Amino acid sequence: MRGGFVLRSLSALLGLVFLLVSGASMSAAEPQAVTLRYRLFDGPDANLLSAVFVAWTHELEARSNGRLRFVPARDETPLRPPTTPGNSRSPPPVADQQGLLQRLGDGRADLVWMRPTDMAGAFPRLSVFELPMLVKDTRAASRALWEFMHVYAIDEFKDVRVVGMHVQAPAQLHLVQSPSPSPDALCVRPIDTDSSAVLEGLFKALDCPPPVQKPAPDASSTEPSVIPPQAFAQSYTKLASSFEGADAAAVPPMTHLESASDQAVLSTRVYMLAMSPAAYEALPADLRGLLDDSLSAGTSLWFAAAVQALERQARDGFERQTSRQFSLEEYDRLRAAAAKVQNAWLAGVKARGFDGQQLLDGARTLIKQHTR
Repeated sequence: MRGGFVLRSLSALLGLVFLLVSGASMSAAEPQAVTLRYRLFDGPDANLLSAVFVAWTHELEARSNGRLRFVPARDETPLRPPTTPGNSRSPPPVADQQGLLQRLGDGRADLVWMRPTDMAGAFPRLSVFELPMLVKDTRAASRALWEFMHVYAIDEFKDVRVVGMHVQAPAQLHLVQSPSPSPDALCVRPIDTDSSAVLEGLFKALDCPPPVQKPAPDASSTEPSVIPPQAFAQSYTKLASSFEGADAAAVPPMTHLESASDQAVLSTRVYMLAMSPAAYEALPADLRGLLDDSLSAGTSLWFAAAVQALERQARDGFERQTSRQFSLEEYDRLRAAAAKVQNAWLAGVKARGFDGQQLLDGARTLIKQHTR
């Protein structure tokens, strides 16, 4: 009887051991989940980030069956869903771009989305894509930018792993009154260029009044942020974001001037999605493979297409206001001013030891190659 008890006890013990070993084996066989911490160039209320960046992370999470996860770095508030008029505040000031790169280097973040050319002199060769009257289609320009980086500027990114590179929605000219088409229509009011040095240079070359910046919103105020009447040179997406939360009656009537479909746009901005090399190497092989599929022009085109869609949506919000294309006189005047800006850029990069004409010609060739 005692032997039977021993046998039953031994059997139970072996069964427990089997379960423990089986569970450990199953745990070991389960794919490892990885969390990547991101830090972005803009604040939590930015509808651009919510609509584009979060959608991209959700797509990768789905493709990895939930094993790849994205969370804000500890020093950033989680992004909220896209905001709607009436419940949003103006976004906080743009984060310091150098600080974003430092976060990759010191391990505070694994992934950043940033505007590299905002760092004065840091990426001089990429800035060629921000020159005025150069780009016609932002998707084509994003594909060209990705290839340009690898041909002409890959050494500037030796300390990061670039996931994607794209250009932003093009700047348009938004006027607070309805001038008749003429070269002088470009200078009817001071121009708010949203801190873009290229656009500031363009309107300076037009002999327009000096740019003025939007006043910083009063953080203690409960009233929606309303932009005072003036003129804006920025994308519809940025313009819509600027007026988010404002009463429709408070938005001044505007005339929106834009390039024709076969003409170059005023300007655009370069954006980069970059990853810490250490974070990339720490990934399991299959997740590295998933990211490798994204480390290509495909990601750049995905972001460009998503921004284009958001831009169209923002543009539709101003459909009740007047919109027209630049007249031939206005467009010619803009091109003449753009030539001055390009010459100044060529001189600047030459002083830094680069062949600016080679870079400009290379960018033009790639843009033309990918523009249908």
